[in-house]
Amino acid sequence: MPAAIAFQAAAITSGSSTSRTLSFTVASAAGQERLVALSAIANATPATVTFTSVAIDGQSATLVGSYARGVDAGGNGPVVAFFRAAGTANTSINVTCTISTGAVFDCRGAVWTLNDAGSLLASTGDTAAGAGNIGSLDLNANTIADGAAAAYVLAYSNATRNITWSGLTERLDGSTPLYSGDWHSAADLNVGSSSTPLTIVATLPTSFDTQSAAAGVALSFNPVEAGTDGGGDVGQQIIDIGDAINDGTGDPVRVAFDKCNHNFTELYEAQYEYVSYSGTEEEPIEGKIAQFVAGGVGEEYVIQGVDAATLGIEGPAGPQGDPGPTGATGPSGPAGAAGAAGPQVLLVHRGRAVLLDHRGPPAPAVACWRSGCSRPRAARPTRPPAAW
Repeated sequence: MPAAIAFQAAAITSGSSTSRTLSFTVASAAGQERLVALSAIANATPATVTFTSVAIDGQSATLVGSYARGVDAGGNGPVVAFFRAAGTANTSINVTCTISTGAVFDCRGAVWTLNDAGSLLASTGDTAAGAGNIGSLDLNANTIADGAAAAYVLAYSNATRNITWSGLTERLDGSTPLYSGDWHSAADLNVGSSSTPLTIVATLPTSFDTQSAAAGVALSFNPVEAGTDGGGDVGQQIIDIGDAINDGTGDPVRVAFDKCNHNFTELYEAQYEYVSYSGTEEEPIEGKIAQFVAGGVGEEYVIQGVDAATLGIEGPAGPQGDPGPTGATGPSGPAGAAGAAGPQVLLVHRGRAVLLDHRGPPAPAVACWRSGCSRPRAARPTRPPAAW
């Protein structure tokens, strides 16, 4: 969806101080964002001055793009930077900031509303210093169709106080001079077609006084990608987190959460009611593999057969792995059946018969040691057994 930028107002504070408050009368920016250009003339180390703790109508603001810092012949210099924050419905707002190093002679600013502006596309800064004709500020920046661009310049020590802009539409020029020669200018553009880069030139007056300087910054923004704010169907939206912490090049908070909303909405609304096979039940599918083609959220997905050969043949089986470890010993089996009884021996001694149950090897024939025994007689041993 196209981005839109609209200039609102400018403001200025005078005096030397490290904390500043700029008051603006603006239109409501509910559901939008506010873009603020801040500038100051630093009277100490202008090359390192930054705006810290910036808040726009109470909303914490994020640096967008880079600083432009100039140094004049007297060691002072202009400092320019852009910040953005979530918009509010208020029509009277304050922009507050702290100067990081030293103090400034004055502090100026300009406010725009941003609608559907995505991440920063490009940021360009330029400075000039000297006397007489100090040239122009070249602020060329890449732009993209349906994006937005803005630029801001702070200059001083010149009575003419006007800038001629090319590439952008001038919105502010030469307002509220201080010290007989401090002034600022602003311009913007709702981009119709892409340029790499768009030529943006701020042509300065040609009669600057001694110890004069100027600094300017130009920005361009991508449009919010189609499908954010929960609408459209363009797949996953990736949140741009910038190149480094707090470098001002990532998505602003509103854009980041728009992308979150879109991603969740697409998941919740996705419906896959049925899947059909493009053939018939009688059509053979041997040697074919099902493949999803076409379709989208809420649409029909069609399965078509694809020859297996077009996807490659199955590779050979891999080698067998090493044997696993020996398992634990199993439980003991049940006891075996009892063996058969051995032969019995009848021993007769002195009229008594003793029956012996022999468990060893086969016994010899039964011997009878008394006369009249009707059993066969074996040779009498030379001595009786010890048990006799």
